[in-house]
Amino acid sequence: GAQTLEDPRYAAAAGETARFLKTALWDPKVKRLKRRWAGGEAAVDGLAEDYAFLAQGLVDLYEASFDPEWLEWAVELQEALESRHADGKGGYGQAPKDGGGELFARLGGDHDGAEPSASSVAALNLLRLSKLVERPAWHAAAEKVLESHGGTLRESPRALPLMMAAAARARETPRQ
Repeated sequence: GAQTLEDPRYAAAAGETARFLKTALWDPKVKRLKRRWAGGEAAVDGLAEDYAFLAQGLVDLYEASFDPEWLEWAVELQEALESRHADGKGGYGQAPKDGGGELFARLGGDHDGAEPSASSVAALNLLRLSKLVERPAWHAAAEKVLESHGGTLRESPRALPLMMAAAARARETPRQ
């Protein structure tokens, strides 16, 4: 809204929200995001989509405000997503790898439904951040996500529309 309507109030409101989330739900010492705020208390470790969606929003906020704080935090969130949720095969498990206890399976999204999958959002984040902070390894990581979902993208592209957008973005030269 701030960019399209050329109204800085929207970027300011988003910045206030981001500051609240950073203060209330983010532990910078251990790089861990909580997903619930109630009664003045943060609880419940974030899932892969929490890290991915918040990082996406922060990159959007950075592009609207050019405040480096949001880009830096987006990088931290993407790093945490990679270390806690990446399965090493190009996907992301919903629960963190270090979540404690034994899980039968760490489910990950293999389709974009009403909400896109964490893998689709992460692929786009990796592509955007790889250029913004000059990390070619993140472009390669995005390519790995795309490759791991290649069968679905070829056989049923409607199942992963956001990942299709990421695949298109991976092959284009970014505009500056």
